[in-house]
Amino acid sequence: MLGLSAKARYGLQAAYDLALHAGAGPRQIRDIASGQDIPHQFLEQLLVSLKRAGLVESFRGSRGGYTLAREPAAIRVLEVLTCLDGELSMASSEWADQLLRAQLEGLQSAVADILSVTLADLVSAKRQAESAISYDI
Repeated sequence: MLGLSAKARYGLQAAYDLALHAGAGPRQIRDIASGQDIPHQFLEQLLVSLKRAGLVESFRGSRGGYTLAREPAAIRVLEVLTCLDGELSMASSEWADQLLRAQLEGLQSAVADILSVTLADLVSAKRQAESAISYDI
């Protein structure tokens, strides 16, 4: 079954949280952790990885925290996932059947296309969904 590791899932949630709060200044780890239900210590490790990849920046001090290193529109979901879990690879040279390998290469390409959405796309979709909710009784 295809799926995301906890590392990739939580890392994407952290990047998404930072995108939701882009422009509001640095976001503290405790706020990201509670807002996205991510274990605090695990989140610290993920943010270090995201920082090394150039996706987030950290700021020290009482008003410190983390922000995205680039605009949300410039960060793709696939970039976040691959920095944490490595490259997407379903179609390795290990497949003996070349037709099966070719099919898997097509599948891998389709998944990469789907994951090419940006953090800004995710934020936009969330805001549209929230505005479509009606509270009429």
